[in-house]
Amino acid sequence: MKELQNKQKFRRVIYSTPSLLIIFILVLIFGRGVWGAINKQRASSEKRDEIEMKITSLEAREVELRANITKLGTEEGIKEEIKSKFNVSEEGENFIVIVDPVETDVATTTIPRPWYDKWWNGLRNLW
Repeated sequence: MKELQNKQKFRRVIYSTPSLLIIFILVLIFGRGVWGAINKQRASSEKRDEIEMKITSLEAREVELRANITKLGTEEGIKEEIKSKFNVSEEGENFIVIVDPVETDVATTTIPRPWYDKWWNGLRNLW
């Protein structure tokens, strides 16, 4: 009988309003911590994806640069690069420069004059 009374007393303390309020506050505190951890995990996942994309683009750039270095290692590649950068040609080669024709814009419309300019010219023409 005493055991039953002790259990009931314990249940009354656990289910009382102050203890339920304390438990609710603890659940809110832990829930906030879990929410923060979830947000940090999402942010780190997004950052990881961005870094992986950068790594992929840098690896592609590295392949491109290695190909250019290999190309510049040959005499033909050096000549081609010099020709493209400095617009030069070797002896015996012809070099043609095509220049686009210069187009001049001819104004076909007259600029509207302000009202006071028209009025002043009208008065000057009277004298």
